Amino acid sequence: MSLTPSAAAITDAVRRAMPPSSTPSAPPSLGRAYLASAEYRLLRTSGWLHRASPPPMEARGTEGVLSVRELISALRLRSFADLNPFSIDPKTGVSALAQPSLLPGLVETIPTTRNQVELAGELTESPVASSVDDGTALPEPALAFNPTPLLGQLKRFGAAWPVTKALLDSAGEVEAFLDERLLLSVGVGLEAGILSGNTSAMTGILNTPGVGVITKGDAGHATEYDLDAILRAVAAVHDQGWYTNPNGLAAIIHPDTLRLVREQRDSAGAYLWNAENLASVGSWAPSRFMPTGQALVGDPFAGVALYLKQPDGLSVEMSASHQDFLTRDEVMMAAYMRCYCWVRRPDAFVLVSGLGA
Repeated sequence: MSLTPSAAAITDAVRRAMPPSSTPSAPPSLGRAYLASAEYRLLRTSGWLHRASPPPMEARGTEGVLSVRELISALRLRSFADLNPFSIDPKTGVSALAQPSLLPGLVETIPTTRNQVELAGELTESPVASSVDDGTALPEPALAFNPTPLLGQLKRFGAAWPVTKALLDSAGEVEAFLDERLLLSVGVGLEAGILSGNTSAMTGILNTPGVGVITKGDAGHATEYDLDAILRAVAAVHDQGWYTNPNGLAAIIHPDTLRLVREQRDSAGAYLWNAENLASVGSWAPSRFMPTGQALVGDPFAGVALYLKQPDGLSVEMSASHQDFLTRDEVMMAAYMRCYCWVRRPDAFVLVSGLGA
């Protein structure tokens, strides 16, 4: 009989040895929060789910189903960028994309109690520090601000889906619907807005003047590979002073382009996708909202600020007063928040084009 413990036994022993504070917690669930709300309990106890009539007024809306803190955690823990992340590459035996990152979780999130924020954009920054004698002034950073402050209006941002009353009558289906449909729609839309803009509250990184540009194979680099161009972009971002993020820079790239980059080989037939070539990129964020053939390299945390209205957080509302929903026993459910996305330092990004060719 073998005395070697099974993988399950080892995992269980490690879990029991972990202190309670280090036990990973489940990500915030919009579905679980709504099921625990007084509004949903009222729907179940009022009998409305089993008769054709308008829902009780008290059950039509609820505020802050997910708090701002929980919403930020959900954006960071869930992957809206890639629903089928790469795992072990069978050709090379290495992790092709061990932990794909999600763009909404890479930017800085700032709670605010106001519906409008006044933003003083930094035009240039030259951080300095040095030792000085007592009585001597410390050096001050050379900052240049936009003389005209930008007023950012927090707009309602979210998604609405039609559902049946039969679905609302099943707690499990409600939880799955809110987490896998509504919350997913909000996250995917937020990613699209941060990249290319989709409302007046989101201009998008790609539409903001000041983002650097590099083209694969341009003057002096005719024989370079895709990763060479991406690493040139990393150097260009570092040259602007953006090299202090402990997680490294991020590369936001279309999944099809990422596949072509991963499959590229050198003249000897060896894959270029390896730990040595990838060391300068801390996060890979596949996104279908990036144009094919391009990659956006930069520091999303330093370059983008996402303002979220508190204490509202992410709210859920429902209504049967939509078209002929009353006669069809359907309701419209909406999940929304108030937010504003500000690309505060476009020089923290470089757009690489010509990839995959």
